[in-house]
Amino acid sequence: MTSPFFRLVWRFNALAIAVASVIAVFIGLYAAYHVARDVFRVPYQAADAVRLEPQPTATDKPGEPQATALRTDLDVGHFQHIGGTRHYYASVVGAQIYDYRTSSKEATGTRNMIFFDADTMESRKLLASDDTLIIETRELREEGQPSDAMPKAMLYSLVEADTNKDGMLNANDARTLALSRVDGSGLERLTGIAGQFRGEIVNAGGAGLTLIVEDTHKLHAHAVDLATFKVTRTKELVR
Repeated sequence: MTSPFFRLVWRFNALAIAVASVIAVFIGLYAAYHVARDVFRVPYQAADAVRLEPQPTATDKPGEPQATALRTDLDVGHFQHIGGTRHYYASVVGAQIYDYRTSSKEATGTRNMIFFDADTMESRKLLASDDTLIIETRELREEGQPSDAMPKAMLYSLVEADTNKDGMLNANDARTLALSRVDGSGLERLTGIAGQFRGEIVNAGGAGLTLIVEDTHKLHAHAVDLATFKVTRTKELVR
């Protein structure tokens, strides 16, 4: 007859084996999940976005591990012809892939523009660095002119600062509007104009431009001299 002591030992062993089996299954499933996630996951993609490098804070302690520096891969897109000229331009696109919590994220955005003159073989960049986000680029022509007519200027919507402090440059930040010549020279930021395009009109003769912009739920029309790229008049519109 089996003694109560040995029955207790056998029960304890059976319980220990059961607990160990559950833990082993859990560990196996956890490892399989992470392997499958790394193999099959598709990164969440955010277009027109730039993730900024994490900056040290006052709460950081000496010796603590710092956040991994972001890797940015820059790629040049296809060169597009500017109608009526021998100029071409291409976007410099930055791509960043980084881990966030339990998933992978990818942020892509236009960081610069390269302009190329097919006659002289000269090239230039629009911006001095690749740290800005270019949300939008437009060729400005007089109303009714075909796409193969020479533009009067190039118009850009830029995000140059993380104004909402979320660690990203994107469409939620304040925008700066800027103009350049069709060859990418003479870049001029339009002082006093910020917001989203709601329309643009090149005046007859091509000497002036009217920009309609919305910012903080207000619409404004801005008259711009295309010879100097200076704002000459601003008027609030009904909304």
